[in-house]
Amino acid sequence: MTDTSPFAPKPDLAAKLAQTRTPACVMLINANDPSGAAGLTADIATTASVGGHPVAVVAGTYIRDTAQIFDYYALDEEAVMEQARAALEDLPGILARQAGLDFDVLRHLVVGQRDLELGA
Repeated sequence: MTDTSPFAPKPDLAAKLAQTRTPACVMLINANDPSGAAGLTADIATTASVGGHPVAVVAGTYIRDTAQIFDYYALDEEAVMEQARAALEDLPGILARQAGLDFDVLRHLVVGQRDLELGA
């Protein structure tokens, strides 16, 4: 029996969409975490797992293992802002994601670049 319902899945359409769909670029602003327990490593894996294209901006680095943070080294604000600006100027349609960074700093990153809705 063939399902003629207008709501039935259409495999040919799904295959075509999968070939032509451009993944959303998601800007991730966080610290590097060499253990993979958190930070950019986890953000990148999560973004990619739902079909997004991660655009990583390094805000600092953790010295840690999977159980404990031993130290943290922050990059200065200018270095973080220049990374974000370069990506914003190059990649259209970036969805901003604030993480591991003061919200006011993130807002400052995109002032004058483009009209973005920022969320935590």
